[in-house]
Amino acid sequence: MEQDTYAAWTERAAKELKGKPLDSLNWVSSGGLQLKPYYSAEEQKRRYPVLNTRTQNEWDVFEAIEVHTAKEANLQAHRALAGGATGLQFVWDNALPEEIPQLLAGIELPFIQSGFCIPLNAYIPFAESLAKWIAIQGYVPSSCKGYLTILIKEFNSGPELSKTLEAWILAQNEAHKRLPGYRSRVIDGALFGNAGLAAHQELGLILAWYQLALEQGNPNQEWQVNLSFGPEFYTELCKFRIIAHLCSLVGEKYGSDYLPYLFGSASDVCLNDQDRYTNLLRLSTSAMSAVMGGANGLLLKNFSHHPDDAKEFVARITRNCQLVLQHESKIGKAQDPASGAYFFEEMSFQLAGQAWDSFLGINKEGGLLNYLRSDAFAEIKGGTGR
Repeated sequence: MEQDTYAAWTERAAKELKGKPLDSLNWVSSGGLQLKPYYSAEEQKRRYPVLNTRTQNEWDVFEAIEVHTAKEANLQAHRALAGGATGLQFVWDNALPEEIPQLLAGIELPFIQSGFCIPLNAYIPFAESLAKWIAIQGYVPSSCKGYLTILIKEFNSGPELSKTLEAWILAQNEAHKRLPGYRSRVIDGALFGNAGLAAHQELGLILAWYQLALEQGNPNQEWQVNLSFGPEFYTELCKFRIIAHLCSLVGEKYGSDYLPYLFGSASDVCLNDQDRYTNLLRLSTSAMSAVMGGANGLLLKNFSHHPDDAKEFVARITRNCQLVLQHESKIGKAQDPASGAYFFEEMSFQLAGQAWDSFLGINKEGGLLNYLRSDAFAEIKGGTGR
């Protein structure tokens, strides 16, 4: 029987190709990763040090709720929780702290994850009002878990974003004092992924953001890293696998050893309005990549915005994409299922190397804020990232 070695596989492939070069089967990802069609144990002597293995058996199933009125949003939140969601993300363009009691009426915060995306000018007043409401309910402040972040749907320029982030980072310590159970240190890498940047560029910016935040002190606060995920299954899986270890390398200098909460947000590139029911498959497969990479929480975009589809129906079916994966496929039960797969290990190392080089390049520009103001960022933001 022929020995199952790398050389044997190569010989078989050469015969099947009938003169066509073996290199013709090599694959180059959209981010520039150079990958061969197969790998073997002979080439893989190491495993990537994945740190973000979940201690829980299930990830948090988030549902986004856009707050137009507190009463309407409260009804949507109750429907989401009754339908199986375990996390809520309230997106509130004109956050009114005095409406928090109506927004959260009947919602038991200690038993779910709750996220709030609010404008920068309402950030501290909102944190103060939420803390008062938690105290009035008699909850232990540290028992209410979730995150508090600012609302940046998109950004027109790097300098504009730099100014916003600088103000936000300075405000985060104040928010954490008022809401000790919430992750106020949120690094929104998904902002860059959704802007069209490649995976290694998104990761490099996350690391630079993490470094900047650590320089402001409090290295052992709870952190959250938001990552985008889309149709490139292999790349997205590896992106989630490697980010915690890369953050730990940055954090060593500052004495930070806290593993971030990994929050996955589905990218708009997953969806096609002309073929909306196929979006369910796109969302499910992209969600699988994030979960198998170690995501702690997931948020999927609604699969349809067609006027003939009722909003409640769309929300329920979108939510069920996660619930079917969680309760029927049981993929959340396995920790780092890609571990030991030669292809994924090789891809993880290559992507991590690219991300680290991107991070070092940002540091050469003087750190995140200076980089966002630079021509280098303007170039990749202009569409050369992918």
